[in-house]
Order: sequence, then C-alpha cells, then structure tokens
Amino acid sequence: MKLYKSLLATMALALCGISLSSCDEDLATPPLSVPSSDLKANMTIADFKAKYWSSDNNYCTLVGLTDEGEEIILGGRIIANDEGGNIYQNLMLADETGAITIATLTNSTDGLQHLYTKYKVGEEMFVKATGLYAGKYAGLFQIGAAGDYNGTPQTSKMSALDFLAHTELNGLPDPSLVEPIELTIPEINGFTSVADQQKYQSQLVRINGVSWIGGGSQLWGDTNSTTSGTDRYLIDADGQRLLVRNSNKSDFCDQTLPAGHGDVLGILSYYNGKWQFVFRTTADCIDFEGESYAPGGGEAVVTSLNQTFEGVSDISELANWATVNQMGAATWFTQTYSGNTFAACTGYNKQAGADGYTSWLVTPGLDVDNMTEKVFSFKSMVGYEGNGTLEVFAMNSADPTTAVLTQLSANIPAPTGSWSDWVASGNIDLSGFSGVVYIGFRYQAAVSSANKYTTYRVDDVVAGIKAEDVVTPPTTDPTGKGSADEPYSVAEVIAGASGSGVWVTGYIVGAINDKSISDASFTAPFSLNSNILLAATPGETNVDNCIPVQLASGTDARTALNLVDHPDNLGKQVSIKGDLTAYFGKPGSKGSSAYAWGDKGSESTTPEPSGTAQFKKVTSITSGKQYLIVADGKMAKLDSRDYGYLQVDDVTDNGGTITADPANAYTFTAVSGGYNITMSNGKYVYQKGTYNSFNFDTSAVDGSLWTVTAQSDGTFKITNVNTSKWIQYDSTYTSYGCYDESKGTMPALYEKVN
Repeated sequence: MKLYKSLLATMALALCGISLSSCDEDLATPPLSVPSSDLKANMTIADFKAKYWSSDNNYCTLVGLTDEGEEIILGGRIIANDEGGNIYQNLMLADETGAITIATLTNSTDGLQHLYTKYKVGEEMFVKATGLYAGKYAGLFQIGAAGDYNGTPQTSKMSALDFLAHTELNGLPDPSLVEPIELTIPEINGFTSVADQQKYQSQLVRINGVSWIGGGSQLWGDTNSTTSGTDRYLIDADGQRLLVRNSNKSDFCDQTLPAGHGDVLGILSYYNGKWQFVFRTTADCIDFEGESYAPGGGEAVVTSLNQTFEGVSDISELANWATVNQMGAATWFTQTYSGNTFAACTGYNKQAGADGYTSWLVTPGLDVDNMTEKVFSFKSMVGYEGNGTLEVFAMNSADPTTAVLTQLSANIPAPTGSWSDWVASGNIDLSGFSGVVYIGFRYQAAVSSANKYTTYRVDDVVAGIKAEDVVTPPTTDPTGKGSADEPYSVAEVIAGASGSGVWVTGYIVGAINDKSISDASFTAPFSLNSNILLAATPGETNVDNCIPVQLASGTDARTALNLVDHPDNLGKQVSIKGDLTAYFGKPGSKGSSAYAWGDKGSESTTPEPSGTAQFKKVTSITSGKQYLIVADGKMAKLDSRDYGYLQVDDVTDNGGTITADPANAYTFTAVSGGYNITMSNGKYVYQKGTYNSFNFDTSAVDGSLWTVTAQSDGTFKITNVNTSKWIQYDSTYTSYGCYDESKGTMPALYEKVN
C-alpha cells in the first residue's frame, strides 16, 4: 500500500547499511538493534476478549492464568501507536482473530517518552497479560491497570514500568503485513451486537469512497478549545455519516481537513455505545480529489446553534425553546464545547409523568421543504439527574400540550446518577414531513422528587439547511474598503468592519501563546505559529488595541509570518487577506489566503526583504556569529518545541555557499569553558539526563555548555560538556541527535555573510 512505501524504503536502506558495514567500515551508518523474543502466544485476542468480556460499560478484572495454569501471552502486530499525537498513550495490537487496545502512561524518566519511536506499526509484539487488568473504559475493551471513575471501577492506563515489563518486541517492523479490514459506513453503523464489538473494536479499518463534512474548510481539531477532542464526520456518496474523533493536541489538529473524496484508514474505536473512527496520522487520508459527497460541496454543516437556526442570534431569544411552563422557572445559559457555542437550559421538573417527572425542550421550527438534507441530527440533550429516558417527537406546533406528536425515537439512555457528558445523540429522518416541523425532546426522570433538576445541553445541531440560507458577511464593502489597494485598518476591524476575502493591514506586535486572548504575548519566545497580533502602531502591548489574525495551516502566510520561526517579524507592517470574523473572542481575521509586506495587499505574495541570507562554509567559528548546522545536505531547522531531535530541511552547497532562511541559523557565543548555542527564537540548546535529544530554554541552564572542535575533514565536533555527547546527523531517523558514539555524521558549519 502507498501508505507504507516510505517506511519500507527506509527499512530497506537500513538493512542495506547493515550488510555494507561489514565491507566498508568508513560508512557512517548507525547500527541497528534488532529486538528478539522467545515468547509464544498461547491465547488469541478473540479468546482473550471473550474470557474477560462483561456487559458493564466500565469495569476491570485482574488477568489470571490459562486453564492449564500458564501465564497468558498474547501476540500480534502493532497496527497503531501514538505517532502524530491523535492516539494518546495507547497502541493497538492485532492478530488474525481480532484487535485490542493497550493503554499505558508514557514517562520519559522510565524510558518511555513516546511509543512510536520504539513500538512501530508492523512490528511483532507479545504481551504477558497475566498480572495486568482487562476490562472497559467507557465501553472500549482494553488492557491496562485498575482504575475508577466516581467510584465505578474501570480499566485505566498502566504505568510505563508495567508496560515495559509486560511487553516484548520481536524483529523489525514490517508494515506490509498489516492489512486493514475493508468496511462501509452502513456496515459500521449496523454493528450492534456483543460479537460485533468484540470483533471490530480497535481494528484497523479501511473505508473507500468518503468525504469529510467540512473538508477544505474545517480544521482537524479545535486549537482554541479547552477540551481534549473534536468531533468531525465522514460521509459517503449515499449520505451515510460516521463520527470521527480528533484530538485537539495532535500534531495536525490545526491542519485543514482534505477536500474532495477518497479513501481512509483508521482505528475503529468505541465510546459510550457509539463507534468512533480515529486517525493515526494525516497519511491515513488517501487520494482525496474531485468532488465532495458532503452537502454544499464539503462546506461544514455541523455548526454552532446560532448559525443553524434563523432568527436565533442571542441567548435571550431562546425562550421559545422552553414551552408553556413545562420547564418551570427555566434558566438559559451558554457554554463552549469543541469550539462551538451551545445552549443549555436548567429548570425544575413541574409536570408529573408516568415514571416520575417530565420536562420538555422544543426547537424552533424547521422548514423541511427548504432542507437540502431532510435530516435533523442532535447531540446531547441530557437530564442532569439520571435514571430516566429521553424520547424525541416531531410536532406541528411548539406547544407539546396541543401539538400532534409523532414519535421518532424512544428510550434513549439518560446518564446514570449525576452529570455525564454526551450520552444522547441521534439522526432524525424528516423526509416524510413537509412544511414547518418542531422537534420536541421529552425527558422523563425516574425519580419522584419535584426538586430534581433536568438540564439539557445542545451541541452540533445539523439541520441540513441549504448553503445559501446561511448568512455570511458581504464579500466587499460598498465604500471600496477591504480591497488590496485600500485594506481595512486595525481600528476599523475593532469597530466592526466585516467581509470575507478582504484585506487588513497593521503591524505585527505579538501572538497568542495558548488558548485564549489572555495568553497574548508581545515578546519572544513565542510558542504557537498559528496566529499573530496586529496593531495600528509597532510596539503596541495593550491587547485591547490589537486584532488576532489566524495564519491558516499550509499557507504561505503561516510559513513567512509566524513569530515562532521569525521573531524578527515583530514591528513589521503587513497586509493580510482573510475573512473578518470573531477569533479568540475578539474581532479578527481568519483564513490568511494571501499576504504582502507593507500597507497594500497583493494577490501574488511579495517576499519579505532579506527573507534569505548567504552562508559560507568555515573551518573555525567566531563568537556571536550565526551558523547553519549542515550534514549530508540536511540543515538543522529552528525548533519551537521544549525538547526533541532537531528536524531538517534540504539545502544545496554551491561552491561552499548556502542560501537559506536566517531563522534556521544558530548563534555560538563564547562563555567560560566553551560556548552557548542559541536559536533565532532566543532559546538556548542544552542537554539533560541520559537523553540523546535536545532541550530548549529561554535562559542558559545546566547542560547548555558546549565545546566546538574543528575536524580535519571540514566538520565540527560539537560536544556537550555535561554529557560528553556530540551532535550528529542520523540518516536512519532523518534528524540531528547528540550521541556518545559515532552514530552518524558530524556537521559542517556555514557562517552568515553580513
């Protein structure tokens, strides 16, 4: 499969390196350590699941011995790990009978900083399950440790030490032996039996011919959310949908979902009675092109409440959702979840029902005749005090006491006990209706106290409305403002200027370093490359006088303007084309489809003056000068993280000179005993502990002292004084590390020419 070609090529080259090293000791190929194990599986994954399966949604059971009194050993190949950050502290193991999730904490102190660096897709692994725990977390069967949630036992993540003690690898990874199961969305949505759950939970699945709802416009995740994940949806050519759960902390959460249609690979996970599709990396989207199957050609139809229903633009207008005193003294409020604002209603139950007390929630009217998709999808209408049921009706009136009720769904499980997130959801087919239809949700609590609360929370409401019915800002201003020749000023945007695909100009003064406007920073170092702050004047430090500007993933604007890689952009004037809309809760701009330096826009991006510099190869260094670190045509790049191996870009040496972005230059400064090395973002490069990777800090700390020794072949031995390890380019992992033996190539240094 194309997905694995690059990894197979890397393995082939690595194996070639092993065979050649015996003939030519001068080749700088790091030695490979091939793991091996004498373990043999004595129980299949399917049999293990059957042995320890329970109908409980959360439980944990200590794994014992086989019927013959032997330690239970499972075996298979790794089909998913934490590469990309979308699967967190889990890996999935599969044999010919099934697949299972292995849940473990990662801990760098215990030698398990990331799973994917050692436990690779396609590698054979054995699990000594005896002594661990098996059971469920929110309905997903897994192996881990004993845990609990609000007093209910559940299977949680085992410690890193337990994971290392109970697992063994055997041989090199062979991704070609990992074959996904081909399924369709209707097949997945139809898996309801225990046998289905045991067979398909945690399996690697391929679905052909699907599109993203929101492809080409929505991001994988919600980088501004305080929650861990975001729900997205795949849709097939027949309009069947599948829930996708994406982490807001993944490496690609700020990238745009692919447009068009194609095939997907992913892990079929399970959460509280629902299937969820989980991607490993963006490479699991295959051959996306052409037309989208999503309504509106891929435009997002999962929207915030206020965008979905015409005429509802303020929380005070939502009074018509609580009908005829059915909620008693109802209190309306808003919350934010996964970046969407949704409405919630809390009130006392006042009307007695057959099983206790009843409360209603009724939507505004839906004009079915004008719905492109005659489907109403809801998510989470929840009773605060549980042990009841939720029923859904279509009604010809907003008043359930007089309306004709057509029951659409009954006995949707409510939470047990106190608050539980996102337990009620569904799709309502309105194709048999016409005219205006109201959707009513009736919650009947199985309690007898009139003082029990019922709280409804509403999110991700999909009404299937036509794209032209969604109100969008005008694309142009009748005064001509917002054009490339006359961009909006920062003050005009703050005052309420609107428009899509319009220009705004201002000075780059800072960026938002985390999740809210309160995390605005006006000095380096910066931690997010996805936004900048513009102000009317350079040097502005009052965030109230600034507008946040999104630097969309994959755009030239992000590459050139972000302050993580280019802190020297502070104080420069730039014009940016985008959509004027709320961003970080303030008037701002999103999209960044074009940019130009200066006070005018341009459809063809103008490069920043001095955006590149000349660097000349040297045989000695001078304190305070800037240098590129280059080996085998690979230049170490600026790193915006707190730690890691240095990533690389390809560069070309033309007669001893390299042209490159000066942001990737490292400054060597002489201090007592050696040199400090700093990046262009002001962070010091250092080492700590026994790691072969680097750490980065805003000040010189223990471990930031280096010696620099020129070698006869034109390279430099750059050695950390504390660890006695030296910087080398490792072709196996295509990165720079710091090792205490010859694992790769020492770099040459290229000095910036003033």
